[in-house]
Amino acid sequence: MFGLGSYRKIEKDFPGGLYLPLLGTLPAAEILYPLLPSRLLLPLVQPGMVCSDLSDTPPVGAQYQQDQLIVKQADGYRVYAPISGKTGKIVSVDIHGHNNLPALEYFPDTDKTRHDSEELKAADFSDKDTVFNTIEIMNLFHTRSGQRLAHWLLEQAAESVGTVVANAASLEPEQSLPSALLKNHAPQIFTGLSILKRWLNADKAIMAYPYYFSIDTSPAEQWQVCCAPVTDKYPQGRDSSIIQTLKKQHYIRNHRKQKLDVAVFDLQTLFHVERAFFSQSPGSWRLITICGDAANRPAHYFVPIGTPLSYLLALSEVDNQTEVIVAGSSMTGNRVNREETVIGVVDEAFIALKNKGNFKRHTCIRCGRCIDACPARIDPAALYRLIKEKRFDRATDRRLFDCIECGQCSYVCPSNLPILYKILQAKNRIRSR
Repeated sequence: MFGLGSYRKIEKDFPGGLYLPLLGTLPAAEILYPLLPSRLLLPLVQPGMVCSDLSDTPPVGAQYQQDQLIVKQADGYRVYAPISGKTGKIVSVDIHGHNNLPALEYFPDTDKTRHDSEELKAADFSDKDTVFNTIEIMNLFHTRSGQRLAHWLLEQAAESVGTVVANAASLEPEQSLPSALLKNHAPQIFTGLSILKRWLNADKAIMAYPYYFSIDTSPAEQWQVCCAPVTDKYPQGRDSSIIQTLKKQHYIRNHRKQKLDVAVFDLQTLFHVERAFFSQSPGSWRLITICGDAANRPAHYFVPIGTPLSYLLALSEVDNQTEVIVAGSSMTGNRVNREETVIGVVDEAFIALKNKGNFKRHTCIRCGRCIDACPARIDPAALYRLIKEKRFDRATDRRLFDCIECGQCSYVCPSNLPILYKILQAKNRIRSR
C-alpha cells in the first residue's frame, strides 16, 4: 500500500510522544444501536454551566415526540426528546466527573424505536447564518470541538482559516471510534468536513487517519479532501500534535501569501454536522465507546444523551466490582461514579480499568524521561519542583501554559510523581487570581 518513501513521510510527526499499550481488547469496528433503557436522565445543564432557574421545566407526565424541544437554557443549551416519551421529576446526576447536576427523568415509549429520515433535505452551506443556527440547535457549541468552532466564528475572521483538518487518529489505542466512523459512515464524515471547509472559507481540507487503516477515498475525491496517513503515536489525537505532524509532512505549508490558521475537528463533530443538515436531527444522541481491560465486550454505542452509564457498562460486561471507571482518556480523564453518571453532550469514551492499587511515590531522580516524552518540549520535572515551591511566576516563565496536558510526564515517571496533577492545579490557581 505504501512505498518506502511514503513510510518515511509518515514517520515525520510531532516531537516526543510514545506508543501506548492496548488496554484490554480492541472494540469491533461496528457501531451498535442498543435497545433503550426504560428510564433516561436528560441533563438540564452541562459541566461548568450555571442554572439557577428550572421554572421552565415541564411537569411530570408531559408527552413529547422524537426531536421535540423540551427546555432551552439561557446560554443556548437545549434539551430534546431523543425519542417519543413522557417526562418525570428532576433528579441529580453526575456528568464527566461533575457531581449533583440537575437532570430530567424521561421515560421512552416502549413501542417506539429510533427512526432517521431517509430523505436528504437540501441545505444552503454557503449561508453562514443558516449554518450557525443549525449547529447551535445541535448543541455542538457545547462540545470540545464545537467550542473551537464557536471561537473561529465569533472571535476570528473567517479569512484567517487556511486549513480545516479532520483528525481520525485515536487518542488512545483502545478508543477506536474514529476508525469505526470511517468504516461505517465515511460519506457523512467527508460531507461534514466539506460543510465546515466551505463555511470557514478555508483553502484546504485534510483527513488525517492512521496509516494502517484502509480508507475509502471516493468521498474524499468528491469533496476535494486531501487524505494524510499518520502514525498512532500518543498524543496524535490532540490538535497541537496533529498540526505539527501535518506541517512536518508538508501537508500544511507556511507561505506568506497563505492563510496560516488551522482548525481541527474530531469525527464525531463532523458526523453530527452532517446529520444536522441532511437528517434535520438535533444533537440528542452521542457515539460512546466503552473499553478498557475490565470490559469483556468493548464496543461503540449510539445512544441518547441521558443514558445511564451503568446501562452501557452492563452491555459491555463490565463486572460490578470494577472500581475504576474513567471518563475520556486513561491518561488524563476524570474518575466517575458508575451508578450516578449519565451520558452528556461532552462524553465520547469511558474506560473500565482493573484496580491496580496505589503506586508508592519517590523523589525525582532527574532521569529526564518526562522531557523526552513531552510533545510540547518543556521540562515537566522543573515545573513540578517550581509548583511545589509555589513559585508560580517562575513556572509561567518556564512555559507552564505551553503544556498540552497529555499526561505523558506522569506516565513515564519512574518515581510515580503526579506531575500533570500539579500542573493542572497551578494553571487553575493562576487563572483564578
